[in-house]
Amino acid sequence: MFRKGALMRVKQLLSALGIALLLAGCAKASEDPWWLDTGIDVPIEGTGDMGWDVGDLPPDTGLDPGFEPLVDPDVDPDPDPDPDPDPDPDPDLGCVSGTTAYGGVCNVVDRCGCSTGEFCYWDQSDTHCEMYEYCVTATAGTATHGLTCDPTSVSACEPGSACLSTDGVTGTCYRWCRSDLDCPTGKSCSTGVSFTATTPCTGTLLPPYDVCSL
Repeated sequence: MFRKGALMRVKQLLSALGIALLLAGCAKASEDPWWLDTGIDVPIEGTGDMGWDVGDLPPDTGLDPGFEPLVDPDVDPDPDPDPDPDPDPDPDLGCVSGTTAYGGVCNVVDRCGCSTGEFCYWDQSDTHCEMYEYCVTATAGTATHGLTCDPTSVSACEPGSACLSTDGVTGTCYRWCRSDLDCPTGKSCSTGVSFTATTPCTGTLLPPYDVCSL
């Protein structure tokens, strides 16, 4: 049997051991509960345990931070406006006289270059001693190619024609031309013309065009 004093010491030791175990339990309670201890170290921001930290993540854009929207580098985001359209390939050059070198202002073949109440006819340039085209103010005739006419009248034939004569008395209307296309159907641009010069010029004067055959 234990002696009374020894029994008291055993009780004191057991009491001290109980207090020690109680303190150890309290210290353990301050750590994570055992059921949360998975054995995996969770990276902490700023530590770089896994090569990156949450502080490196981009703002929340709804896109995967590892990818960027694809952009085709060959597509011009602001293409240049369409260039101006090509100019008129067949601009209106207006009426060009075949005798501009001598003062011509209209064209007897094209029947152009004159105002209303005028038509293109011939005159003699006393300076160059050449024939030139000018706008005569007169009522145009109506006689067509091949019809007889008065060679003393500038308006004996329709515009684009002239009353030509070999004797100055009897005349015939001839259509001026540069090619067969300027002549009536079945006629050719094959007849040459000359004018008798008047003072101060002499000899014969040649216009730049022929007339259609009869």
